Amino acid sequence: MKRRYTFALLGACCLSSAAFGREAKLVRYPHYHQGRIVFTYLGDIWTADENGQNIKRITVHRARDVYPRFSPDGKWIAFSSDRNGNLDVYVIPAEGGTAKQLTFHSADDTVQGWTPDGRAVLFASQRGEDFMGKLYTVNVDDQKERDVGSDMGVYATFSPDGKKLAINRKAQSYWRKYYRGAYQTDVTLPRYARLRRRPLRQRLGEGQRGRLPAGHQRARRQGGRQLLAIAEQQQPP
Repeated sequence: MKRRYTFALLGACCLSSAAFGREAKLVRYPHYHQGRIVFTYLGDIWTADENGQNIKRITVHRARDVYPRFSPDGKWIAFSSDRNGNLDVYVIPAEGGTAKQLTFHSADDTVQGWTPDGRAVLFASQRGEDFMGKLYTVNVDDQKERDVGSDMGVYATFSPDGKKLAINRKAQSYWRKYYRGAYQTDVTLPRYARLRRRPLRQRLGEGQRGRLPAGHQRARRQGGRQLLAIAEQQQPP
């Protein structure tokens, strides 16, 4: 599957000259679904087959359309666009058509994906509710927004059954290999159905110390390294 996905991305990046008249460069934010790829090019949303054929321009707008994501059934594409000055969440039929705006907040709303049932779009936004950005869902039919329960988050994706949400609470600040400092991006697995936050175990190098916030616990030393296990619970609103 990994090899297949790699070839799919290469196919999208090497789009035929018949479609563009030149080699496509800076093809960004690809997302794959059952043989089709959606991506951003020249500030618009495009789709193509995994072999690079059947290229189709989905949006034509002077605004910046980014972060496209197929719905679970492949019939819709969610994306972010600054058509009104800041990034809002939009959806559009996968075959093209009229885009529908779902969010109207003045903060930037960055599309992350869909709920597994395809009824809502998952997005991240910094709306001033806390020091860091948070994760939300917005219903496609009635545009109702919902806090997904995480205290903060910038990237996320649902498990296929919708019971778990893998998140990054903060963006990557340092890209140095093997970096294990305070700014590393950890993956956290809350139980979405119960709003229980269960971060993965994080290895700390020898000599890295510091005070832990309330609710965090240190585990015992093993083999010269220290494991940090974190467990928190949050009651549903």
